[in-house]
Amino acid sequence: MKNYYKVLGLPTNATYEEVKNARNTLLKKYHPDCYQGSIDFAEEKTAEINDAFENIVNYLSKQPKTKLEKNTENFTNDNKTEKKHKREKIEQESIVFAYLKENFAKFKSWIKERKEKVCERQAKREQEKNITKETSKTNNDEMLTKKKKYIKHTLIEDERVSDQKGKRILDFSIYGLVLLLVVLIILYFSGAIK
Repeated sequence: MKNYYKVLGLPTNATYEEVKNARNTLLKKYHPDCYQGSIDFAEEKTAEINDAFENIVNYLSKQPKTKLEKNTENFTNDNKTEKKHKREKIEQESIVFAYLKENFAKFKSWIKERKEKVCERQAKREQEKNITKETSKTNNDEMLTKKKKYIKHTLIEDERVSDQKGKRILDFSIYGLVLLLVVLIILYFSGAIK
């Protein structure tokens, strides 16, 4: 006698649903239109699979109802436990999501507080800078006015001013001559002047 469970690749205690699923997957694999090998082999294989399925179904139907019911109960219980596991997983994920959402809100508020503190510190630093600038300006202005008063009252200052004007004119004339000389040299080497 042929082992029909072995043809479908199943253990002997397989349920009806497992047998049906195994048959469908094997029929898809060995379908003559999809199979890569010989068409004759594929047709023989599909006939063998269908024959095995029919014999197993006949065998299961002849068994006492308790065995068939146990097989179907196992299958339905498996589905129920699978659904229960899915529900538990969804609940756990929703708890994790709620926890993450709550912590994200806390993190967001913490970032907002940090930004406010940083802005306050920057404002204080700018105020301090402005105060120091104002005090230094007033101190510098006072010192400059004192120096100006002192310089104005001396005759040496007048002589220095006139000497500086003379030096400036001399410096400008020297720089002008040097610049004119450089331009002439450039024009000579570029071929503009021969």
